[in-house]
Amino acid sequence: MKENQNGFDVLDFDQWAVLAKNDPEAFELHRAQILNEVIAQAPAHSARRLKGIQFHVAMLRDHAKHPLGACMKISSMMLDSLFSEMPQAVSVLTQNEEP
Repeated sequence: MKENQNGFDVLDFDQWAVLAKNDPEAFELHRAQILNEVIAQAPAHSARRLKGIQFHVAMLRDHAKHPLGACMKISSMMLDSLFSEMPQAVSVLTQNEEP
């Protein structure tokens, strides 16, 4: 395990995979701990939204019949968010362009 720039102990992909396979409970505990630490270090104006997103992701995972189904729903949620915010971002960018 190594420490990243934010001071979190970080596993690489292979370590996560081994942990998930050999000790799913420890995997979930470590995953939850890192998520909570990241949210706790977020600016106050972002923390509430991050908690809400994490709650929504947790509900999708809990209600999915299969992990791949949960992954697909979470990916869809991320794309919906991206596409809903994209027009505003494009507008801001194009307002700064000279004709």
